[in-house]
Amino acid sequence: MHQRRGCRRPRSRGLRRHYADHGAEFGYRGSRVVVSSGSTSAHNPCTLVTAAQIEPINGGSGLTSSSTPNGTTCNWTDPTNAVDTAEVAVLPFSGTPTAAQLQTAVTNALGGATGGNGTPVSGIGSVALKAIAAVSATYAFAVNNSVVIIAVFSQSNPGSAMDTQVQALAQSVAGQI
Repeated sequence: MHQRRGCRRPRSRGLRRHYADHGAEFGYRGSRVVVSSGSTSAHNPCTLVTAAQIEPINGGSGLTSSSTPNGTTCNWTDPTNAVDTAEVAVLPFSGTPTAAQLQTAVTNALGGATGGNGTPVSGIGSVALKAIAAVSATYAFAVNNSVVIIAVFSQSNPGSAMDTQVQALAQSVAGQI
């Protein structure tokens, strides 16, 4: 498995910028599962999830959203603290991926947020993984020619407490794509 050693993605830069910094490929070099740096999403991630859905999960209040210029990532931030945040990325891929390539794509997408450690999840898209950390819950999955990443961070709620709620959010998003 390809891992990026020493890569730590600052949350303020967003998931999409992280991928642009480290090459557009989700899979191994030469893989067909590729997201071009100029890709745009057919789905606006800022409309797939609302602040009203995120705030009960991470304990934030007054979350505001902003989209990346190409529209593939939406970031929600709490004006009162820098930790209660969320990111949703809908990243289109090209080609006809195999199940193994989808697994690699989701693993690598999840790796940007968690160092590549993920637990398989069923019932969300064609391939799904989750990573639960001390202050975050992240789900990454492939559905209808897109890799979707949902990451929720909290100052007051541990990742384990947010897990089932973020899973429900991921299932809702998968149903909209």
